[in-house]
Amino acid sequence: MPLRLLALCLLLLAACEPTKPDPRYELTDDTVRDSATNLTWLRQAGENMSLERAEAYCTERGFRLPTVGELRTLVKKVRVWEALKGKPAIDRVAFPSTPTVNFWALPEPGADPKIKGWIVDFSDGTSHNLIQKFETYRVRCVR
Repeated sequence: MPLRLLALCLLLLAACEPTKPDPRYELTDDTVRDSATNLTWLRQAGENMSLERAEAYCTERGFRLPTVGELRTLVKKVRVWEALKGKPAIDRVAFPSTPTVNFWALPEPGADPKIKGWIVDFSDGTSHNLIQKFETYRVRCVR
């Protein structure tokens, strides 16, 4: 009996997808303004690309590539069951279709010059610096 109850609870939790974004987010069709940071983000993520291409991609749209600190502000803690189901560590209403993969970010000003870029992993919210920059990752632009 307790196992059936647990299974029922998990099913109910899985069905409870959010329908409204976090109140700090103001949405338009294409952007999300974060009132907590005063940053405006493109809602849709760019595809996999190199760091140089990611910077150009954002610039072409009137945005820029975020620093690692800025991108980390979008990380949302997820419950274990969400992570196991492949739910990204981000507000899924504000940023629909965000995959659970790595996204490019720039180092903070004054960082070690050997560090070429950072990645923020939206499967679990962790971040890592990179010395080599020829890998390809997704991109989310900010201004």
